[in-house]
Amino acid sequence: MRNAYSGAIIFGVWLFVSSTLTFAQSPQQLQIDDTGKVIPAHQQHHGKKGDKISWTRQSGAGKSWYVRFTAASPCAEGKQFAMGRGGTCTVNVVCNKAGDPGCKSYHYRSSTMRGGRMNDPEIIIDP
Repeated sequence: MRNAYSGAIIFGVWLFVSSTLTFAQSPQQLQIDDTGKVIPAHQQHHGKKGDKISWTRQSGAGKSWYVRFTAASPCAEGKQFAMGRGGTCTVNVVCNKAGDPGCKSYHYRSSTMRGGRMNDPEIIIDP
């Protein structure tokens, strides 16, 4: 009886920790409207090392979108992202304290498609 009770507690703790880690790693979705602009609430997104960021169309998950970082990218996967080909950015820049080289604003361009009218939101990396 004691072993079963201990096993249930250990399983409960393990389940809680694993669900917390899964939730922490779920992508933060930035929404793009039908004109290609990132919606105003997501124009300036604050992130930290290890965050996962993805984009989606506000009017439907199956609609196309495209983003490209104009200079440096905070993403491990590179500078260009689009629906259907690498849609998640894993922030990999070092920003432990204010003043670190990675602690800055990373500008990117957003559109509904590659070659479309581009807009200029940003991702700000915080310590």
